[in-house]
Amino acid sequence: MRNALLLALLSAVLIVSGQLLPPLAPLLLIALVPLLWAERSLSHHQDKVLLKPWLPVATLFVLLWQGAYAFSFDRLGEAPTWGLAALMLAALLLFQIIKFALGLQRGYLSLPFLWISIASLSFWGLGQSVSLLPGAGLMHLSGFNALGQWLGQLGLGLWILIFNLIVFLLIWQKVHQKSWPRGLLVVLLVFMALIFVPLWLSPEGNQQASEALGGFAPVDRFVARISLFISIFLLLFTAVKLILERRETNK
Repeated sequence: MRNALLLALLSAVLIVSGQLLPPLAPLLLIALVPLLWAERSLSHHQDKVLLKPWLPVATLFVLLWQGAYAFSFDRLGEAPTWGLAALMLAALLLFQIIKFALGLQRGYLSLPFLWISIASLSFWGLGQSVSLLPGAGLMHLSGFNALGQWLGQLGLGLWILIFNLIVFLLIWQKVHQKSWPRGLLVVLLVFMALIFVPLWLSPEGNQQASEALGGFAPVDRFVARISLFISIFLLLFTAVKLILERRETNK
């Protein structure tokens, strides 16, 4: 548990540093790897959902991350700040539940979409959730700024989250099984192509972010909607599966 808490602390430091310190922005590409490692270490030998060990780790990460971000912008006393933090914590807990119920592939795929569903609340006019966008710190870099103009802030955030997942899976598989996770990586890469090819080909993708959308580009509409749709679908699928399994157990 202590190692998991230290890894959560490391992830919080990396993501805050990448978001607030421009020279360290590339750290966002690996900021979530320690947190994912902590979650996988806690759940590696479990055969059922056990949120108790994961809850303090996820809570520490969210509180440190959002607390440091809010402190830097003098927003510690604002209720929306902690409301968004609570929603992000819920997303991290739901990620583990989905992973146990539906398997590793669907579980890891759910995390970026749950994350972006919370981060897109600003798009729907439900508060300022820019602090939840992992790509915000990279937008000042010319290459990522150009990518962000094509993918939008939400699309770039989704890309960065999936990139973190791929890095984590490569390292975990190589360390523990001495091989590369080809099947899961193929699924992730194909999924990335299915999501991002339409964005690259979108005629709206190269437009500047619109002030009417609170800094979001028109292409973010697609990302916000598909993230919400996939998240709801996976949550419903998980709920049905868990209910059916419980009924079978009680027979």
